[in-house]
Amino acid sequence: MPCLRSMLSKLVYPTEQGKVFSFFAMIENISILLSTTFYTGLYPLTRSILHGFSFLVAFGFAVVAVLLTVVLLVHKRRRVAADCNATADHSDGTIAAGDISSSTRTV
Repeated sequence: MPCLRSMLSKLVYPTEQGKVFSFFAMIENISILLSTTFYTGLYPLTRSILHGFSFLVAFGFAVVAVLLTVVLLVHKRRRVAADCNATADHSDGTIAAGDISSSTRTV
């Protein structure tokens, strides 16, 4: 969760960070309530089939969360790399012909 908070804090304005963090706190509390209810009901239902089934379900949810985090990190790194490449193209001070609009050209 700290990784996601850090990423989101960089995506919003500093004046909006309190709203984002309070939203995350609300989601965390709701997930605690829902997961307790879910697993309390799931364990007795699956105890006769497989004693550790509820742990396997929890593991599945954790894998999904990790995969989503990895996808977000890869997407962010690609975007940062693309931004760096775009700024590096004009780092030598030259201006490409396509960068000058027709209204600024002198004849």
